Amino acid sequence: MRVLVVLLIVSIDSLPAAAQSEDSWTRAQALEPGSEILLTVARTQPVQRYVVAIDDNSLRVLNLADSSLPGPLAETLRSIASEHPEYFARAASNGTVVVGRVRLTKTGMFVGNDQVADLQRLVETHARPDVSEIARRRRGRGFWGHLGPLGGFFVGGMVGGLVSGVACRAVSGRDRCDTGAFLIGMVAGGVAGGTYGGYAPRRETEEIVYRATLGTR
Repeated sequence: MRVLVVLLIVSIDSLPAAAQSEDSWTRAQALEPGSEILLTVARTQPVQRYVVAIDDNSLRVLNLADSSLPGPLAETLRSIASEHPEYFARAASNGTVVVGRVRLTKTGMFVGNDQVADLQRLVETHARPDVSEIARRRRGRGFWGHLGPLGGFFVGGMVGGLVSGVACRAVSGRDRCDTGAFLIGMVAGGVAGGTYGGYAPRRETEEIVYRATLGTR
């Protein structure tokens, strides 16, 4: 079994960088329109963006970082990105898209007759070679995230009791340890496990979806 694992690791590491990057880019293409991502382009710092479209050669994202954009309008744009991402391409191709009081054209985003944003600043297009990394935040992942408070209490209690019992026997000897050590460890472990089990589902972690390799840049 260990030999198979080692062979598998070696075979993965021996894959060409372009092949690994290709597989990673395929995962990025599976992201749903409107998905929130952390995007790193070239040598810049990661920025928050929303997926509009990803094809084999480029990434199109929605930039809602402009603080002057009112919250309701930002939500409208994100809704368009999620439900009708093709609207942005239509507007960029000299089309006009009307959603409620919002109008998208090649020149920008309008509410009534007032232009509130430049379409080229709202929708960014990045060539694939320029994209260094795509990540996303996930909540409640991992073992403890699935257990929750109740499951965390039972698992933590069992582990705490076993560890406490083993530690007591190692220090004091088998004959001097009774169920008291197990019970103390079970209570302490249960409280700790339940607390972390309640926290874990709300904890956010960062998942790397795509990372360019040196061989692809």
